[in-house]
Amino acid sequence: MNVFIAFTEDDCRHFILEMNEGDMLIGEGGFTVPEGNHYIDVNKVTCKLDIFTQSVREWFHEMIKDCGFPDTLIAFSNNLFECTVWPIIRYIEALKSALLQSPFVAQVTFQKKLFGHLSGPNYFLAEHESQGIRLYRRSDVIQPIIERYLKNHHAKISIRYLSKGYLLQPFYNLLRLSAVFFVKLMKEIKRASWQASTTNHQETYSSIESTVVARGLSALEFVSPLLQDTQKKVLLLVGQTFVGQSAVQQAKRLLKGQRNILIAEIKPKGKVAVFQMYVKALWKILTLRTQVWECQSIQVDLTQAVREVLVMSVDLSLYAQSLEIELNHYPMTGDVLFSMEQKSPHAWADSFVANKVGLKCAHLMQCDQRHNDLPYPVFGHFFFVDTLRRKHLFESSWSTCKEKLRFLGAIKASPLHYSSISQNEHFTACYFADCDDVALSCNLTVVALLEREAKENPRFSYAIKLHPRDKGVWLKSFKSLRGRVFHHGTVAKGDLLSMFSVAISNPSGIVFDLLCQQKPFILLDIIEQYQQSEQVYCDTEYIGYIRSYEQILPLLMDIERLETEVRLLRQRVLGHMEWPVTFDALVQCAS
Repeated sequence: MNVFIAFTEDDCRHFILEMNEGDMLIGEGGFTVPEGNHYIDVNKVTCKLDIFTQSVREWFHEMIKDCGFPDTLIAFSNNLFECTVWPIIRYIEALKSALLQSPFVAQVTFQKKLFGHLSGPNYFLAEHESQGIRLYRRSDVIQPIIERYLKNHHAKISIRYLSKGYLLQPFYNLLRLSAVFFVKLMKEIKRASWQASTTNHQETYSSIESTVVARGLSALEFVSPLLQDTQKKVLLLVGQTFVGQSAVQQAKRLLKGQRNILIAEIKPKGKVAVFQMYVKALWKILTLRTQVWECQSIQVDLTQAVREVLVMSVDLSLYAQSLEIELNHYPMTGDVLFSMEQKSPHAWADSFVANKVGLKCAHLMQCDQRHNDLPYPVFGHFFFVDTLRRKHLFESSWSTCKEKLRFLGAIKASPLHYSSISQNEHFTACYFADCDDVALSCNLTVVALLEREAKENPRFSYAIKLHPRDKGVWLKSFKSLRGRVFHHGTVAKGDLLSMFSVAISNPSGIVFDLLCQQKPFILLDIIEQYQQSEQVYCDTEYIGYIRSYEQILPLLMDIERLETEVRLLRQRVLGHMEWPVTFDALVQCAS
């Protein structure tokens, strides 16, 4: 029996032609192998993660102590696990599963025999939820690790290659690391040149009763409705929007007239301090010793990943220092800092700084999060989740931090309106496009369907809301579009939700917003990597839950039925509880 291991769709298609009866294919995505063969999708591989998450957690502490690095690097343990370690584990566990299913595996086949210097896995612009994939070849990173695993633990199994090639990742890594380092350096120097602004609706504040940190526009749109009804004196600290602009003006528009809210920007440090920190980081990168992680007979050289973490850590350190300066500037009577960050490096920074100035840190769930285990599921004292089912999913999967979970009720209030966009516009449907590095094929297919319907039916109109990470370059595939395109930050969520009859979306945070507002939606559970996410709104009883593009247009013609069904779905997910939870209730629970 032969096991074929594919790292790309092209590998899968090629191997299917090479397979004999009884052979097995390991790959990613929904592929159908010939009758008599077997296929293992690495996205559907399951295993106990607690051993690996504990190992990564311990490895970070040892690495920081051994290298003399600051504790800031702990902030990247969750991301490194998901972006670097977990993709490798999935392939190794898939291979173990193949070997368990058949004790007669004689050969493992790869597409190419790779020659050159090994580089180890990457951290950014590679796997998981990154800002796209740039200069990264999965085969160059994961194949050598699998080969070493086979030689160390299954020496009798031969390795076959269909062709030859060279390892390009070491060359790519030099370009990637240099580009990201200098882009981030220039961005921080430019940001340090800006004059931070503060909006104080009263001349002085004798005390601050609560503190909220919302770095970007999405976080602001989430938390602003919660702040609208409180009378507490709140310090709202904002950062930059996704495109690098100050979020102060957006915060002022969202909270216009709220005289009890002090809006302040997390001020950047001076240019000299920024430059000095990047120089120190460069020295650490150049002098970094080999860093190896080993667990469950899997051995991985994480040196390159640590280099990339060091580049990202400068930005985080600058943020943490600036946040601490702001918090120390205001008199506090309250004891809680609310963070809109979840599991991310900035979630660690918010928690770390809050502890340093004597505050508890409570994270609010503002976007979707898979329930897989993590080295540090919650950095702060509390994590307020959006549904009781979500709380149960986290409790069943996490190995630590379960006691930090809190559920009071739905925390997504009615979104506010602030756009200057004409409210007279109305569309039959709005497609909330996913980022193109994850769902390019899906985006193109859905827009083509909507475009064809708009062409044939003059009464049909549609809009496209681009993902925050997406600039819409993929839309150039169409010669012309009848649909209106909204880029992130150009329209308030509340305004947009009032401008269409039905939404179309992949599993995403916007779906929960739609559900809370009882807005009819069509949920596309088609993309392979989303089908194991088990989001609370992925309910097969809901008529709008579909797994085929052909179901979209018939549903768009039956809006009344979708309106009825979405009310029933909301009742199943949220129940009959009082909704929404108030900001004052969150403060009381966290205090």
